[in-house]
Amino acid sequence: MVVSRATLVLSLIASTTVEAQVVRGTVRADSGEVIIVGAEVLLEATEWRTRSDQRGSFRLAGMPPGQYRLVARAVGYRPFAAPTVLAAGDTIEIDLVLGKLAVELAPIEVTAERPKFRSAVIRGFDDRRSRGFGAFLTREDLQKWDHGPITGALRGISGLRLVPLPCSGGHAVATTRGGDGPRSNRIVCVGVRGATVIQPACYLSIYVDGIRVWASGDQVPPNMDQIAALSLEAVEVYRGPAELPVQYQTTGSACGAVLFWTRTGESNR
Repeated sequence: MVVSRATLVLSLIASTTVEAQVVRGTVRADSGEVIIVGAEVLLEATEWRTRSDQRGSFRLAGMPPGQYRLVARAVGYRPFAAPTVLAAGDTIEIDLVLGKLAVELAPIEVTAERPKFRSAVIRGFDDRRSRGFGAFLTREDLQKWDHGPITGALRGISGLRLVPLPCSGGHAVATTRGGDGPRSNRIVCVGVRGATVIQPACYLSIYVDGIRVWASGDQVPPNMDQIAALSLEAVEVYRGPAELPVQYQTTGSACGAVLFWTRTGESNR
């Protein structure tokens, strides 16, 4: 099992004059050598948030002095959070390293009566599935894909297509509708061959455990090949605004959304 980890390196840069407070740095994968593009970085319970760019860099500025909780998250990685204290004029340099989601080995199971316990996540999942909108994958559906990526399961859902990502490899998930959805922005990724425009498509917003980690815009869509099917408890797919539940009808979700629910100790009971 891969153990997730996150490293935070703080370096306060002294200033002789009072300037706006700044938090900046990079977001990398747990090896420390691979940058993470499009990771969300924010100060919890505030309006200050941003995403890492093509170099993995991010910058937050203008927040008042005080105590904050710095959060970083990306699809396929464990969210990271740490307390951060900003004094007047501080600039904080931060190197964030996110650990990948652990892939659980299949346990030895003994046939028995299904337990009566149902977590709040699964109760919500069952309630939305009963309404007849969207496509749903249960733990039993996901187990069919063994240790493979979630892309195998997504290919079997009508109305979806997997769009190749030219810079990092793998695939993003979009609807089969033509065009690029509600926005015409060109999305550019940077790889060994330089900058490449990603194929226009109606890309779905991505949620992990109820938190939106990517929405349609200028950033590169998440790579679905990085998400192991066995690391998930359930998946919900909504292929347009007509299918979306009210709580997920937000800006950037005009093409629909995919909700990933990860396996936890509670869900394994």
